[in-house]
Amino acid sequence: MLDKNDLQAINNLLQPLRDNLDYMKTEMGSMKTEMGSMKADINDLKRTVSGIQLHLENTTDKNIRIIAENHLALSHKLDDVLKLKTERNLFEIRLNCVENDTREIKAFLANLHPTA
Repeated sequence: MLDKNDLQAINNLLQPLRDNLDYMKTEMGSMKTEMGSMKADINDLKRTVSGIQLHLENTTDKNIRIIAENHLALSHKLDDVLKLKTERNLFEIRLNCVENDTREIKAFLANLHPTA
């Protein structure tokens, strides 16, 4: 049978275990508090990300689509202008040829009918 001294010795041996358990309980409570804070932070992040996604879908995507459509229209207009410029250059070349031919014809006619 165990006497009082034996029980006291067992109690003394178990005290560090009790202290460790108390410390672990305190740490677990602290961890639960931190986890609650982390959950709140995660929920805030989810709301922020959802807001960003909505903004992208409703505003940014729409604006990009508008810009793209206008860019396409401007691109078509630029193509039309470049085509007209090319035609103008061709007309200038033809005009230069006609002017040159006209000078040659005038010179030829002047040689046929000298006016002196």
